[in-house]
Amino acid sequence: MSGSGIAVVSPAYRDLQEVYRGAKHVFACTPFFSRDGLEVLENSIRKAKRAEFWIALNVTHWMTGHSDFDALEGMLRRMQDTFDVIDVRVRGNLHSKLYYAPDVGRALFGSSNLTASGFGGNIEIGAVVSGKTCEQIDDWIEGQRGRIQSIGIEDFCSCVELSRDAVKAASDAMQDSGPTTLEDFNAAVDLFEKELVKKLTPSRPASKTKSKKSVLELGRRI
Repeated sequence: MSGSGIAVVSPAYRDLQEVYRGAKHVFACTPFFSRDGLEVLENSIRKAKRAEFWIALNVTHWMTGHSDFDALEGMLRRMQDTFDVIDVRVRGNLHSKLYYAPDVGRALFGSSNLTASGFGGNIEIGAVVSGKTCEQIDDWIEGQRGRIQSIGIEDFCSCVELSRDAVKAASDAMQDSGPTTLEDFNAAVDLFEKELVKKLTPSRPASKTKSKKSVLELGRRI
């Protein structure tokens, strides 16, 4: 799509690839992300030097298989070798889905998480926009950024590495008996959040934001 405008689509990975084509600056906001979705994203942004990712950093998504934190860790580590800036921001109750290339003025937003189901498996809707229409997206991002907490790549990766065994144990146990009263489930959540609360940095002064604990508590609501 060229010029300014909007097109309504049933999102497919080719739409994601087109949004990021030739981009040097990329933005992605998604609650759920799968290994294949992250692979498409990574392959689509190889020319970029600056990236900002907003995700729902919710350990229960990892345990239930809705998000692949191992795949995200691997992607971020690889990106460190070629990107100048990588900004990772998190919020437990994030629900927005937005894929955007600010420097080329193209974006896709709608109902699609960064998963195979979101880009072809489910019945989803998306809007592909370009040109001056994207100025409203810039305004939305700036307006919301202060609500999203920043986390360093090494801090995120250490949370994943420290929690990996506990998450696997909880995932295995859930397959057998369900999550309602599992000690393994609660132990994995507590371990992940104990590590995470040490590493998150508020985007605004503490007096203007919710406490770190209250933000993490939101992450328990799937």
